Amino acid sequence: GVETNGEEKMSDEKQNHPKDEEVTERKLYNIANELLQTERAYVARLHLLDQVFCLRLAHEADRGSFPPEVIKN
Repeated sequence: GVETNGEEKMSDEKQNHPKDEEVTERKLYNIANELLQTERAYVARLHLLDQVFCLRLAHEADRGSFPPEVIKN
């Protein structure tokens, strides 16, 4: 558009760039999403430890490799 006193140029620039609120909202979304993904990975590792490692330890204890009290509690 035609510039009269610089105001039109500023309004054009604001329309081409996301609002500060939108940028902040996007950053917050990205942070929350990263936390969610990290927690999911953590829970998956806990599951691995619980279901695989502890199960195998219990199996070995049942075979007499070591006393079952070693893995209780």
